Amino acid sequence: MERRTKAIALSLAVCLVSLALVPGWADGPVSRTEGFERDGFTVNDNDTNAFSPAVAFGSLSGDPYDSQPLVAFEQVSNDPATDILVKSFSYTTGAWDRRGAGSLNLDRSHIGERPALALVGRVGAGVAPWVAFNEVRPDQMAVPRYFWDSQVFVRRLVQDGTGEHWSVVGQNRGAGGRLLPSLNMDLGQNAANAALAVGPAPDQGGERAVWVAWDEDTRSNRQRQVYVRRAAPSDAPAVLGGYRWDLVGQPRGPGGVPSLNVNPSRLAEHPTLAFAGQNGVESWVVWQESELPLANPRITDPTPIARLYSARAVPDASTGGGYRWETQPTCPTDAACALNRNFQNHAVNPRLTAGSLAGEDPNQPTPWVVWQETVYETRDINFVPIRYSHIFVSRWDGARWRAVGGPLNVALDTEATNPDIRFVDHVPYVAWSEEKGKVYDPRTRRYFRFAYVYVARLADATLGRERWELVTNVNCGANFVPYWAGDRPALADADGSVYLAWQESGLEIFPPADYNPRGQPVFAARLAADRPAGCNTALNTPTPFVTPTTRATRTASPTLPSTATANPPPLPTGTPTATPSSSPTSTRLATATPTLSATRTATPTVTTTPTLSPTSTLTFTPTVTPTFTPTWTATVTRSPSPSATATPTLLYRLYLPYINATRPR
Repeated sequence: MERRTKAIALSLAVCLVSLALVPGWADGPVSRTEGFERDGFTVNDNDTNAFSPAVAFGSLSGDPYDSQPLVAFEQVSNDPATDILVKSFSYTTGAWDRRGAGSLNLDRSHIGERPALALVGRVGAGVAPWVAFNEVRPDQMAVPRYFWDSQVFVRRLVQDGTGEHWSVVGQNRGAGGRLLPSLNMDLGQNAANAALAVGPAPDQGGERAVWVAWDEDTRSNRQRQVYVRRAAPSDAPAVLGGYRWDLVGQPRGPGGVPSLNVNPSRLAEHPTLAFAGQNGVESWVVWQESELPLANPRITDPTPIARLYSARAVPDASTGGGYRWETQPTCPTDAACALNRNFQNHAVNPRLTAGSLAGEDPNQPTPWVVWQETVYETRDINFVPIRYSHIFVSRWDGARWRAVGGPLNVALDTEATNPDIRFVDHVPYVAWSEEKGKVYDPRTRRYFRFAYVYVARLADATLGRERWELVTNVNCGANFVPYWAGDRPALADADGSVYLAWQESGLEIFPPADYNPRGQPVFAARLAADRPAGCNTALNTPTPFVTPTTRATRTASPTLPSTATANPPPLPTGTPTATPSSSPTSTRLATATPTLSATRTATPTVTTTPTLSPTSTLTFTPTVTPTFTPTWTATVTRSPSPSATATPTLLYRLYLPYINATRPR
């Protein structure tokens, strides 16, 4: 019992230090006039695990007043099998509806992973969603990923006389009647991390062209290459869905394949695509590339440093798909063309977009890229990795990649991951996940991560003085529940406003009282001008686990002090009262968290100095007598908003279940 109590105390102290380290920019200009308003409840089906959302916004009917969000995601159907699903939100019914005939998987016994979503259509007509993803056989989960033979597929939503259904797209490469419209270079290799982009196609009669990038292992020495295919209309008998997939680029990889790798002998992963240039006809790709691990393939530590590279597709009729790849900028050495903010740092998870700032030519969008970069890494005394990674943004200025401001992190001593970037009304927005701490569960002896999803926009684009501004609250981000792990945010342009989808890990040991998820939900929300960016909106209103037993009840609207403390003075007797000169306006409940001091055994007393309205009554009910061991000291302050009900502090809510569980009964 004593050991568990000490573990809780130590973990609380660590979390307090972690949450206190917030750099000054987080206290700067944060919008309070807008916030995210959630559509529906969860995008995924109730009581299911869902992951990796991708989001788009548009009108499938062609009616501009009928635009709606669409989200593609993974959902566990029959563990470990996962389905790729697409849902759209109906503003008429207020519900998320499945599109097509359900799962996009070619085989529902397989594991569908990492969907990418794009909307494609003719000008003036409705758009149709296209989805790229990869499938893995469940029996391969027992072996390292390097030995999988996962396939990349693409489907598009078709509306005809039989209704809606998902049509496979591409050449059928299966033998013996097997359906296998795979994009893989080698059907026996592991392909993953597909990315989609849609751009103009002057050679396709005005229809927009779909490009897909992915990474794939080779048979020699676990090298991994990045490839790109382009959809082209075809009515050939072996082609499904009316489109074939043409490889893009000149031979440069193992065996003369059109790989994008700067060095084909390295491991390239996580490509991302966008269209830029005059009228948006240039296809750009950014990816990460690292040396092969030196250790056994089953051992992933140490991880070689990954660096980011970019390439542009240039028309060339003599090469595959009518284009060749040119690395941007030119690459005489790795250091000359890597995008990393520091060449010696580990940079991963790039996301690419294209757009123009206010005052720039809207017909000539430029590429912008965001990524995460590790700036510090070590291990604690238990050999648990401690890693600080920052979110950076750069833009192409015609000759090189130029930094746009510094790190976007709210706290610089945290790990920020999985960013996304999108232009909305000539303003770039960036979303990312940022770890806020780890919670130790003495029952499982595991640490649980909780993180916030933040969104920021470029508030000042002045060269050399760029400044980013948060549009989510610094204390909870966009999370539905602040003490869950928000992750993998995805952004879209919702007809001039920002649309966000993300996943959250609902910790079973810390469920809010009004929502006990059995799975991991996916949420989606729109940035609304009339919604304050606070943690007390409908988007961020978790119910506390329990109401603290030390509290003050009053019938009036007092002004709460910014800090409430208790340092065991004599207990109060009687009921203090006050009779000012006006009538009460409301009834509110305020809670206070005492300052805990080591080597004390006493009943804490809450000291407040409210400004009371007429006929106010302040009642103290001290009912808890905690005993503290002389091993730590923690001071908690709170700053409640006068316009909202004051709630217990985050860490108090996190640890109260443990305190209750370990208290003798």
